[in-house]
Amino acid sequence: MEDESLQQLPSLTSLQMTNNKLTSLNTIPLCELKNLRELNLSNNSIYSLKNAQFYCRELSNNVGLNLNNENLVLGLDSKEYFSISDKTFKLEKLDLSYNNISELSYALADLQNLKMLNLEGNKLESILNKHLSSVKSLETVNLKNNLLENIDERIFSNQTDLLYLDLSYNRITNFSINNAPLLEYISLGHNMLNTFSLTYLNDLNKLKTLMLHNNKIQDVYPSTFQGLIALEELDLSNNKIKLQNDSFTNLYKLEQLSLSNNSISVLPLYVFRNLTNLKTLDLSKNMLRTLSTNVTFRNLVNLEILNISYNRLEELNFATIDPLNNLNVLDIAGNRLHYIQYDVIISRLPLLSVLNLKANLLSCELLYKIITFLKHRNMSYTISEEFDYTKENVAGIYCDSEKKIVSESLINEHMSGGGYALLILGGILGVVLVLIVIVVSLFKIHLFLKEEIVQSGRIRTDR
Repeated sequence: MEDESLQQLPSLTSLQMTNNKLTSLNTIPLCELKNLRELNLSNNSIYSLKNAQFYCRELSNNVGLNLNNENLVLGLDSKEYFSISDKTFKLEKLDLSYNNISELSYALADLQNLKMLNLEGNKLESILNKHLSSVKSLETVNLKNNLLENIDERIFSNQTDLLYLDLSYNRITNFSINNAPLLEYISLGHNMLNTFSLTYLNDLNKLKTLMLHNNKIQDVYPSTFQGLIALEELDLSNNKIKLQNDSFTNLYKLEQLSLSNNSISVLPLYVFRNLTNLKTLDLSKNMLRTLSTNVTFRNLVNLEILNISYNRLEELNFATIDPLNNLNVLDIAGNRLHYIQYDVIISRLPLLSVLNLKANLLSCELLYKIITFLKHRNMSYTISEEFDYTKENVAGIYCDSEKKIVSESLINEHMSGGGYALLILGGILGVVLVLIVIVVSLFKIHLFLKEEIVQSGRIRTDR
C-alpha cells in the first residue's frame, strides 16, 4: 500500500482492511491518519508487529486496533517488537483475537490508555502480573479460548476500572481475584474448577453476572456467594453441585439461576428461601423424583420461568407450584408423568402462557383433553422434535394409545373441591340403601309366607 493512498483522507476515523493478504503493519501510514479511532485488520496474514508506525508523536487521537481471526501473530515478546507501546500513542481498543500468540511478556505494559483488550482464540498458557500491571484503565478483557491453567490473583489488582472479564474455555483449575470494585461480569465456564469458594471475593459488591457452567464444581459452601449482593445471574449448570439450605445466602437480587445437569436428586427444603427476586429457575436434566410441597418454592413469588424438564418426576402436585402466581412458562417435558392435574394447575397459575409436557408417559386420551383445554385458553405447548407422525400422537406430542386414564374423575374432582367425589359417595350410599330395602322386603315376604303356611296347617288340623 502506498502512503499516498491514505494521505488524502486526513479525517478518516474508521479503517476496515479485513480479508486481505497483509503480512505486516509497516506499510500502513498511520501517522497520516490523525483522526483514526478504529482499525480492523482481521482475516489477514500478519505475523509481525515489528516496525508498525504506532509511535508517531503527532498522532493524538485514540485508536482501536483489531487483528483478529486469521492473522498469524506469533508472539509479543518485547517493547521493540510491539512498538505500539509508545506512551504517546493513546490506544483504547486492541483486538488480537484468533491469532497464534503464545506469550505476552512486556508488550502491553505501557498502553496506559487501553480500555478494551481482546486476546480470544490464541495459545496463551499463562499471564503474569507484570504483563498488565501498568495498564490501569482496562474495562474489558477477553481471554476466552486459550490454554490458560492458572490465573495470578495479582494480574488485575491494578485494574480498578475493570467491568468485564471472560476467561471461559481454558484449563483453569484455580481462580482468585481482588481489588476489582467495579467488576460486573465474570465468565469461567468450560474450565476445570473443582471447588469454588468466593469468600475472598466479598468486595465484588457490583458483580451482576457469574458464569461457572461446565466445570467440576461439587461443593458450594454457605459462605460462597454471600458477598455478591448485586448478583443478578448465576450459571452453575453442568457441574456436580451438592446443594445446601444456605447455598444462596444474601442473593436477594438474583434473577436467573441455572442448576441444570448437576445430578441433583433432592432439593433442600429451604435452598431457595432468600431468592425472592428470582425470575428464571432452571433445574432441568437432573435426577429429581419428587418435589416437596409448597415449602421449596414458597418464596419465589416473582418467578416467571420454571424448567424442571428431563428429571425423573412421576407426579406433579399442584401444591408444589401453588405459590408461583407470576409463572409464565412451566417446562415439565421428559419426565415420567402418567397423570397431570392440568385444570387445577392452570387455574392456580393465572399468568401461565406456555406449558411444555412432551416426552412423558401420558395416555392419548388424557393428552387430548389437555391439548383441548390449552387451546381453549389460548396457551402454547411444545411438540416433539424431529416428529414422526406414524407414531401415536396428539397435536404433535407422542402418547400411549393403549393406556387409559385411571380414576381421572375421582382424582380431578377430589383435588378441585371434592364435588364428584361426594356425588360418587352418595351414589354408593344410595345403592346400599336400595339393597337394604330389598333385603328387608324379602325378609318381610319370607315372614309373611311362613305365617301363611302355618295358618294353612292349623286349618287342616281342625278339620
